[in-house]
Amino acid sequence: MKQLSAAFTLLIVVALASTIWGVNQQSGASPSEAISGGRLGYRVSPPKTLPGLPDASPVTTIVVTAPKTALCPQYWPMMETAGWGVAQMPALDKIMWRESRCNPLVHNPDDPAGGSFGLLQVNGSWNKWLRDKGVITYLEDLYSPAVNLRAGLEIWYYAHQKHDNGFGPWNGYNNE
Repeated sequence: MKQLSAAFTLLIVVALASTIWGVNQQSGASPSEAISGGRLGYRVSPPKTLPGLPDASPVTTIVVTAPKTALCPQYWPMMETAGWGVAQMPALDKIMWRESRCNPLVHNPDDPAGGSFGLLQVNGSWNKWLRDKGVITYLEDLYSPAVNLRAGLEIWYYAHQKHDNGFGPWNGYNNE
């Protein structure tokens, strides 16, 4: 297994060196310029596909930064990870503040169906539906900010498709 791993590592290093060398020859850049960005301006062509290996495709990561006016800025990256769109994040931020003051452990036992849970105060009436969707196993799972935000997104999709008002379940928000 170690020999296979070492051979695979060598193959990747050779492919990377070939790519850098090919870019150097096309641009006239030295190897150090190619690696540091020099004349290339950090533009490097993707490596050529090697037999038996999948195509290499670039990966773009966009990190959402909470605006200075955000009420719950610590949860903005998690909103993105849960699948929320940037357009919904300002309203979601206000809802989290209104419903839980950004505290994921809040429980309102006075609400029906076992109460409301977590950041978005997801009501226990969604229990079976969220279980069927595979979002939660127990209502207590909603104390996890990641699970609560994902549950909120599923509820938003449902309300958006059924009533054309994704934030309708949180009363008073009509920000699609």
